[in-house]
Amino acid sequence: MDESWAYEEGEGWIEQVHDRQASYPWSWSMFLPSSGQTEGSELDVLWKKSTQKVWHIKCDCCGEEIPYVWSLPTKDGQIPRGGMRWGDDESICNDDGTINKERLTDSIYYECQKCYGKMPWSAGRVAKRNIDGRYVQQNKDGDPKIDFYNYNAIAHFPWPDLVMLWKDASAERQRGSLTGIENFIRKRLAEPWDEKKYVSTDKVPEACGGYKRGDSWPDAKFLFCTVDVQQDHYYWRIRAWAMIDGKLQTRGIDWGKALSTGEIKDACDKWNIPQGGLDREVGCRVFLDGNYNTAQVRRICAENGWMMLRGDEKKQFRHKDGLYRMYSPIQYVDAWEGTGAGNQLFVGQFWFSKLEAKNALALIRSIRDPEPAWTYEDDAGPVYEKQINAWARIVRQRKTDGSEFYDWINRSPHDDHLADCEFMQVVCASMAGLVGVTNQDNTDKS
Repeated sequence: MDESWAYEEGEGWIEQVHDRQASYPWSWSMFLPSSGQTEGSELDVLWKKSTQKVWHIKCDCCGEEIPYVWSLPTKDGQIPRGGMRWGDDESICNDDGTINKERLTDSIYYECQKCYGKMPWSAGRVAKRNIDGRYVQQNKDGDPKIDFYNYNAIAHFPWPDLVMLWKDASAERQRGSLTGIENFIRKRLAEPWDEKKYVSTDKVPEACGGYKRGDSWPDAKFLFCTVDVQQDHYYWRIRAWAMIDGKLQTRGIDWGKALSTGEIKDACDKWNIPQGGLDREVGCRVFLDGNYNTAQVRRICAENGWMMLRGDEKKQFRHKDGLYRMYSPIQYVDAWEGTGAGNQLFVGQFWFSKLEAKNALALIRSIRDPEPAWTYEDDAGPVYEKQINAWARIVRQRKTDGSEFYDWINRSPHDDHLADCEFMQVVCASMAGLVGVTNQDNTDKS
């Protein structure tokens, strides 16, 4: 069962296949090549029951057998010594902030977790260590019938390239995406992936930014207006986004409840937000939620030079460049389709993943470096604060195997309109290249 980590969680597929073989116990075996599993999954349960044979090499300095680890688990808030090490940004970066690969390569070494000796990088040294390496059983009480072997990319992959992958993944995290970190943990380190280690389910603290509604922000790169459409009114949100010194920053500018589209247009005009529809020269940064009364929203967008967003249960959307993103490629839809009108006026429509948008916003709101990356106005008010916290992230447990997974619950279904606006803001920031992009690499193993 290749890539057995990817089998749908909670369905017990591995156990079902095992049951099919139970009639011939003397003539079968199961082979489960896989990247790192999901913490608590069916495969993870098997790993914990198994022999857990992990690849060990001998330290250059003390001669003790050690497994390669990227870093050791934190103890009392401190990261113990041992694992992969490299120079700080000041020593490995060029004057323009980009990484100097030669300096990075010279700075990399592996620190033995037993003697703290330095083991330098070179392809030859890594190969020589592997010659004397062996798998060492970690679970002395493991079931010998469940014989699992594990090694990670440190044993065979160029260390400078690994560090670059890690730094890219960490940068993605600062842009609101855990995809790079997940791929690195699963595919390079071959370790269990546990999202709960990176995103808390606790209530996000207030993020007042020390400014008022209507204050300008000179560092703003993009301003977007997102609109949640109701039966006879609208909720709108204007938010500014920027990437400062490689770190994502976003501020709330203003929000409101409007009874007419003219009020929204006035607010966007005040902040010079482009409203050119499909006109590439002008552009458009005003997006309406089109899931309610879709046909009418299309016409509103056509009349005002706006675009439409539609949330979907799909996780990601493939683009022509091979990358997966939280939003779809643009679709051109006739605003007057089905009306019998002779004229045609096209509107830009994007689908987006509701789950990915929620997850990305939760991650961005959790970033503290040391100040919060995502803030809102000091006088945003209790209505705004109630609505943006209407959706809560919780941990649930599957009945089939007891594994845990994240889910979202709406604690205030009739008062979540500004939360929807903020979810759409994340989608807009993703379109602008500020929020992390998913890599299409889904096949290789470590």
